[in-house]
Amino acid sequence: MDSFCLSKEEALALYEQFKSGDYICWIGHATFLIKVDGLTILTDPFFSDISGAYGFGPRRFFSPQLEIEEIPQLDAILCTHNHFDHLDLPSLKRIQSHFGDEVKVFCPKGLRKYFIKAGLYDVVEMEWGDLTRFKTLKVFCFPAVHNSGRGIFDQNRTLWCSFGIQVEGKKVFFSGDTSYHPEIFRDAKMAMGGCDLAILGIGGYAPEGILNCSHVNPEQAVQIAKDLEAKKMIGMHWGTLNLSDEPVIEPIQRFQKAAVQEGMEEVFCLIKLGETRNLSNSDEQIPSL
Repeated sequence: MDSFCLSKEEALALYEQFKSGDYICWIGHATFLIKVDGLTILTDPFFSDISGAYGFGPRRFFSPQLEIEEIPQLDAILCTHNHFDHLDLPSLKRIQSHFGDEVKVFCPKGLRKYFIKAGLYDVVEMEWGDLTRFKTLKVFCFPAVHNSGRGIFDQNRTLWCSFGIQVEGKKVFFSGDTSYHPEIFRDAKMAMGGCDLAILGIGGYAPEGILNCSHVNPEQAVQIAKDLEAKKMIGMHWGTLNLSDEPVIEPIQRFQKAAVQEGMEEVFCLIKLGETRNLSNSDEQIPSL
């Protein structure tokens, strides 16, 4: 697994190299720092050592190579659902402490209360099919095949979603957690008018007989990229937490293999934990493996 994770020094050096322009940085799990058109966006913020309540839950394999306090600017958060590994209150409180309460939050219906608890008050709750705007950014809320809940008494009481973001010349799809559906990703492509980059969950699928109702496997993630007609695709939701039974590096290996089998090796992108890549209008800036 070490070969898929940058050192702290490597991660910070790459971030310094690209931070003045548009970029994407994989912090871990489903947490990405994305800068487009001068706006910095954080997805599903999870910076803690443990995913769970009261100090119980899966422990991350590697500490984040880029910490909240090392991020110079944050304009918005995208949060797809309320599971602990995607909505982490300690991380949100650190964000509020570092950036104040003016960070814009986009989340599905029912999640506002968590951000208010963390001191983040500028919250836009969205439902499937909604489109809203923030400065030069369009934010799409798309259906996902998943669930929600943080305990036994709140199952599916709040919504979950995938997101699309769009600025002039860039269209990014962020899947959050989802199983496969033959129509919803094609519909997302139609709504956005295409997809330059698809960020797709590829882990958390074993045993597949149980988890296939809430997480895609790597082969299904490739199919989502095909449905989106994505120009590039990145795998996430692997290599950070032990949430399921598959070996740690199996998801990325199967993801790459499926991409090759589907003739999408030029679409497949390997991004390491802590790595920052330049995002530009040129496809060459997100090189394939």
